[in-house]
Amino acid sequence: MSRIKILPLHEAQKIAAGEVVERPANVLKELLENALDAGANQIAIYVGAGGKQLIRIIDNGCGMSVEDARLCILPHATSKISSVDELDALETFGFRGEALASIAAVSKFKLVTRCVDAAEAIQLTIDAGNITKEEVVAANRGTDITIEDLFFNVPARKKFLKTEKTEWHAIQQLIYAYALDYPAVQFMLYHNQQRIISCTPCDTILARAQQIFDHTITERLLTLSDPEQNQHATKIEGVISDHQHGRYDRSHIYLFVNKRWVKNHKLAQAIIKGYQGVLQQGHYPCAIISITVPLHTVDINIHPRKEEVQFLHPRMVEDHIYALVKKRLEDHIAERLQVPRVSHVAYQAHHNFAPQPMIQSPALPKITLSPVVPLQLAQEPFQEIAEPAPIFFEQALEQQQHVHTDQEQTFTIKGQLALTYIMLETHEGLMLIDQHAAHERVLYEQIGARMQQQELIRLLFPEQIRLSPEDYARAIEHLQVLQNLGIEAEGWSENQILITATPVYVKPHMLKDIILALVEALKHTTVAEVAHKKIQHTVQAMMACKAAIKANDILQQEEMHSLIKQLFATPNRLTCPHGRPTSWLLSIPEIERKFKRIL
Repeated sequence: MSRIKILPLHEAQKIAAGEVVERPANVLKELLENALDAGANQIAIYVGAGGKQLIRIIDNGCGMSVEDARLCILPHATSKISSVDELDALETFGFRGEALASIAAVSKFKLVTRCVDAAEAIQLTIDAGNITKEEVVAANRGTDITIEDLFFNVPARKKFLKTEKTEWHAIQQLIYAYALDYPAVQFMLYHNQQRIISCTPCDTILARAQQIFDHTITERLLTLSDPEQNQHATKIEGVISDHQHGRYDRSHIYLFVNKRWVKNHKLAQAIIKGYQGVLQQGHYPCAIISITVPLHTVDINIHPRKEEVQFLHPRMVEDHIYALVKKRLEDHIAERLQVPRVSHVAYQAHHNFAPQPMIQSPALPKITLSPVVPLQLAQEPFQEIAEPAPIFFEQALEQQQHVHTDQEQTFTIKGQLALTYIMLETHEGLMLIDQHAAHERVLYEQIGARMQQQELIRLLFPEQIRLSPEDYARAIEHLQVLQNLGIEAEGWSENQILITATPVYVKPHMLKDIILALVEALKHTTVAEVAHKKIQHTVQAMMACKAAIKANDILQQEEMHSLIKQLFATPNRLTCPHGRPTSWLLSIPEIERKFKRIL
């Protein structure tokens, strides 16, 4: 007797539906994409109980004829392609012909549709994939689909649905995504008979974002444009948040490829990489990025729900996104401060000022910031830079240069707040500069440049670093990483590493932290180059932090001027090496709102 059985068609269809329909949001995604493929510019969506009880979508697209309405719920019935060869030039969302058939197989399904040249509409009532009723009704042009009691006949799937709140959140994310990608389309969303979204047609992604998101987000959004296409004809546009906005999750990162919402970890990482050194660790930006590539350079047929794509040149696209995001952030901060992105700022001192306990009164004329030459490192021995001394300010004060420019911009230093923040008045409001974070960033970049000129010091008494057996095993296999940094190390005895020589910029008390940083880096990667970069960053940040001026250090007016000039002339000046912001702008509108001068 044969053990292999051929499943009945209706049972096979219910099982196959699980590949396409996992939750209510998947159902709505398929219906929404069909509406957009039909050319709809008005879409209304009604949801009940997070989509578990009701999903209804009404569009004003081209609609279907009676014959097409009957065929659309059959497996592998599609109007999008006729052969697999057409996938290379596919411009529509759907192409497999599985969605409506799968949805109809696991729900109570009603379809009302009328095409442009039909006088009447057809209404089909479908239960578990079978047409139970067909009638002629009056309806506007377009399609109206109602899904009720999802998975009523597949209890094994229904019990894995999340709570109403969770399923509703997934639906909201979906509607936000398509509303952002199609700003010219009107979207209306209702949940449990309450209107949640009403988006009128607009021209840009930024305008649509302002309809959807709170003003605390939208006022931080920057337009991302890519006027010049690269050699692979890739174009990227959208909006990103500035360096002062950060979230604790990635829910506001939306990626679209050829108008298709996708989830691509590497593309998201490219965006986040563009914020490197700008946002604190664990914080994420808001980004809405639309990528347009030639159809033959992207494969959309790699995921059952069409949520992922594969690029022919993935690295090129990732690098393109990273470069655009990084440049836009740099340009933004330069625009706000009205200084060049990389410039050297000169200043001439005239007076000395006595320190005050909390706020120092300004007596110097306004500082004029203008481009002169790229930042040049001082030529004194490296050890002097590593010391938290007035030497940093003395070197800067020696640069007595008069600077002239056609468009001079002025900033006034108002003093020191709480002996921690330098107050700077700009045309936009009050800027606070964290003196420790700012100085830390300046020193970090200088130390990094000098790391290329390593001078080793032989230790008279070699340092012994004891590690756990697991950490010792990792470190001993990658001692070459330390060697590349100029740290000579070897296994000495059980679970101990012996350090015999170090570069001049590494202090003995830092060695254990460096070894532990190496071990931590190796826990997440086996690539020596990656570990090397992390160790180098750790060493630079550690040196800069220990050498920088601290909170509660009293600064003279000349010192504040000098520090600001050094900061403005430093790359990646938006944050300290640990990710904390170096400055924060309290805009005039924000101040006026606090005083209720404006709403």
